[in-house]
Amino acid sequence: MILLTSLYHGADAGRRGELLECLRRNIEAERLDEIHVFIEDTIAAAELKSHTQFRSAKVRSIAHGRHVTHRNLFTYANQHLIGHVGRSRSAGSAGGEPQQVLPQRIGEAALMVRA
Repeated sequence: MILLTSLYHGADAGRRGELLECLRRNIEAERLDEIHVFIEDTIAAAELKSHTQFRSAKVRSIAHGRHVTHRNLFTYANQHLIGHVGRSRSAGSAGGEPQQVLPQRIGEAALMVRA
């Protein structure tokens, strides 16, 4: 399964740490084959190179430059992930199963979207 998520450089260092911890836990999750991380700002892109999470073979960074919407994720999936199973999560979600998962299909790509 491929996880689509986002990351941003918030002013609160504690929150940044939480987001990176979520990413670390998702990297460790055996059920995830790949994690595509949409980088929402240029500060985050520069900072992330120093974090070990972004050296994982599972992680693919995508320079997005703005807040990520579900529309952005579906567009990306339809362009790059046809035939793969995917799930989107907010930046702060880690491990565990979502409370409710609804499969959604747009074009030929299917994503699991948190409700």
